[in-house]
Amino acid sequence: MFKSFPPPDLPNDVLSFKGEKFFELIQQKCGQVFKELMEILSINTVYKLLLVEDDILPVFQKKYRELEKVTQRACLHLDDGTIMLKPGLRMDFDRFIRSLHDINDKQKQQKEIVKQTEDIIYLFKNLVKSYQFNESDDAQDNYSFLFAFMENICNNISKNKNNYRYSDIVQQFAQSLYISGGRNSYEFVPLNLPGALLSLSTLNLSLEKADACIGEAEFRYDALNHHHNSLNYQITVSSEDSTAVVKKVSYNAATNTFGGFATPLENGIIKSGYVKTRYFDVLKEWFENKDKSNYLNVHMMQPLIESKPYTSSFLLGAYGISNTFKAIDILNRWIWIFEKSQESNVRIVAFSTDCDPRYLLAMRLTTDSIHLCATLRNRMLEGIASLLIENGEVSTQVVNELIETKSKFVHGLVKTDIKPSDRQNYKSCHKILHEEIINALEDIDGSLATRIYLRLLCSVALAYIDHNTSIIDRIYHSWLAVFICYIWQTWLHLVHKEDISESHSQMSKENLFITVPAHFCIEMNAHSLVAICLLVHQQDLPISALRFPNYRSQSLEATFRNSRSMSGVFSTVVNFTTEQFLKRADKLSVLADIQNQSESGQKQNKTEMLQVNSFVRAQFDRQFKKVSYDDDESYLSDNDESSYKFRSDINTAADLDDDSSCDDETENVSSISASERRMLLHRDVRFREMLDDIKLEFGLPASASLSLFNIVGNYSVCGSTAGILWALNDAKVPKYWIVVRGETSEGKYELMKKRATFITILNKDIVLRKFCMLNL
Repeated sequence: MFKSFPPPDLPNDVLSFKGEKFFELIQQKCGQVFKELMEILSINTVYKLLLVEDDILPVFQKKYRELEKVTQRACLHLDDGTIMLKPGLRMDFDRFIRSLHDINDKQKQQKEIVKQTEDIIYLFKNLVKSYQFNESDDAQDNYSFLFAFMENICNNISKNKNNYRYSDIVQQFAQSLYISGGRNSYEFVPLNLPGALLSLSTLNLSLEKADACIGEAEFRYDALNHHHNSLNYQITVSSEDSTAVVKKVSYNAATNTFGGFATPLENGIIKSGYVKTRYFDVLKEWFENKDKSNYLNVHMMQPLIESKPYTSSFLLGAYGISNTFKAIDILNRWIWIFEKSQESNVRIVAFSTDCDPRYLLAMRLTTDSIHLCATLRNRMLEGIASLLIENGEVSTQVVNELIETKSKFVHGLVKTDIKPSDRQNYKSCHKILHEEIINALEDIDGSLATRIYLRLLCSVALAYIDHNTSIIDRIYHSWLAVFICYIWQTWLHLVHKEDISESHSQMSKENLFITVPAHFCIEMNAHSLVAICLLVHQQDLPISALRFPNYRSQSLEATFRNSRSMSGVFSTVVNFTTEQFLKRADKLSVLADIQNQSESGQKQNKTEMLQVNSFVRAQFDRQFKKVSYDDDESYLSDNDESSYKFRSDINTAADLDDDSSCDDETENVSSISASERRMLLHRDVRFREMLDDIKLEFGLPASASLSLFNIVGNYSVCGSTAGILWALNDAKVPKYWIVVRGETSEGKYELMKKRATFITILNKDIVLRKFCMLNL
């Protein structure tokens, strides 16, 4: 059996050998005889050798005088004059020639690959240029990164690794991939796409240059000012929330600080620089006496930008706490943050957080609407409370019956939607709030209470969460939720135990209603909504303040969620220490800056905001009339029929006529029939009685003037509308609005004695209208 021998090892550049270097290679691989043969034959390069290889060995068959000595040494001679090349020399030469051919073939293949690559690069470059020349700006924006990425690879693939260059957009993509996917995911891409992404060392240097270092208990007001200048916004919403962390003290060599101790507070304001020491005894005392932080408190700023409604939030500061602060500490801290932000030319219009009782005691602006919806949904799911409305109970059983009896095409629900594993997940809550589900429940017996409760949830979502809800509809749904809660709570206080089932009569009324924090948040958000609208109407706030879906603290929840997801695919630890969160927050800040610099995802919402700009001012002018209050406004004698008419210098009917195309809303009082007029007079008497209660409730003197405009138009036959009452103090400054509503076509009115702000017409919903029939 013959054995195969491996080819001799040859240098990669052997095809370029010539002269002495070539002869040395021949002597080394084939022997001295072949070296002398090459010299005699004038073959001094590898290129010549490959061209004449077939003519070399036959020369031994001829009797050349110049080759006598070489032939004598290289061949075997017979008596008859026949010669044969020695087998060993023949094998060495054949192996050498075969190796040269292999290397030559490989180089030819490489040249063909390079040529094909150059052709592809050339085609790609021409494709990019042709696309940029022919396509519109919108199409170029949609594929701008794709072509920049391809062009970057094409430019680098023909260069040495040390000369790779990357455009800014590719560097931003590399940073985003590294932050979002982690080190392992990032390293996988350059292995398969050479020249596509930065090396890890270069990437880390670019992240360090981003200068997004976040220190514990350090509020980044200078960075906030830079953030404000780069995005050019005026107002923002501040949010605050806490999350549990691992109790561990760690040392940061870069800042020479110890992290993990509970941050001391002075009247709610953070003391910075307390974690630095040069003495071991001080550090030992800290470990023995100081509390370690078991919670992390984070402050975020959500810019309100008209053209960019989905701008990423800005992390203002983070610090560890022991969760022992009080409501007054929160209020002092918010005042301090508000004043410091103003120094950075940023105005805070609202503070938002969850329903923690301490935050609610300090809060007078807005609470997180998504958290509110989740709280209301969980109240329906839990077994402790039994939400009672009339003779029905809010229950998921009717929704489960809907799922079992009707096709999914009707409601789009599955059983996990009413039994979610994650009760803080808003997406599962949002699925049960569609109008189709509420309508489909009408065919289910005993579903009235559940439909009303889902209507409450739906109104909260439409008023504060949905991005496409108009301003007027936001106000409508916010106060629809408020009045549903009012009427529901009033009914629970007035109903007798014998009128409800025995099981419900034994329960406390608190367990038959939503939680007190949730009820407080519903009304507080409604007041804040109208307050913001008024400030925009008075031009005290820009139009971007109407971005109500951004008035929430979900950016904090997203930050906590993203920080936990950055632990790595091979790590089972999802929680973090304070120091680990700050390092991850550095990367998240870089990612947020990249998102803010990108125009992606913004244009699709510009049209909506521009539409708001075009007509919302007209809506405000119609609904929020600027009424002047004169000293001579008063009520006439009760004995005079004309006393039921109110005098005002403002011709409201004419004003409404200018701003609206609805002629029947300003119908003249002369068109009202006698029976309707008697009904109006009777209602005015009841209204006068209510005015005295209003003065008493608001602490107004008996001589205070109250003005109601367009009262006749609001009670005319045009339908149900809202009359707006201003309660004035002695300085004639509006403080409260009282809402009056009714249905003149039926001759019935319900006068709300609760204080409220502006509310639109509330006769759109049959369920609410049924509630309005209650005797308040």
